[in-house]
Amino acid sequence: MRAIGLRAAPKRVWFSVVESSDTDDQISLLVSQSLAIPVALTPPEQLRFIRQTIADTIDEYGSTRAGIRLAEPIAQHMSLERLHIEGVLQELLASSPVQCYFYGAIAKMASLLGVEARADVKQFIEGRAFRGIPGWAQMASEQRESILAAVAALAVALP
Repeated sequence: MRAIGLRAAPKRVWFSVVESSDTDDQISLLVSQSLAIPVALTPPEQLRFIRQTIADTIDEYGSTRAGIRLAEPIAQHMSLERLHIEGVLQELLASSPVQCYFYGAIAKMASLLGVEARADVKQFIEGRAFRGIPGWAQMASEQRESILAAVAALAVALP
């Protein structure tokens, strides 16, 4: 089973695709990259670019599950650009071949990852080792969040 995790930022979108084995709890990281949003495009064109590129990525990797790491609802500095991107990503998943998906902040990811406290997820985001993924400590926090969202998406129950 494959899942894509998404983490939006005002100028880029991080995405990661993981694969789980049906026989054990092993997780393989297939790809983890960021998509730079072209500044030469107008905002609506940027959103179309993001939607099309992520749709192509879902198709390319055959992702059947997905997760979006949303901005915290109590964030002091909400980015309007990030919120627009997150909205487009939610619409994309609703109209894609993905079988099931989630969108949520750290608390939602914690419950899907099976950890008891939001603080544990925050420690993973800050660099504490997670499931033996190589190079974890050297990754950007947004990249780690996209991987966590992908792994959490594996736990989403089919409708």
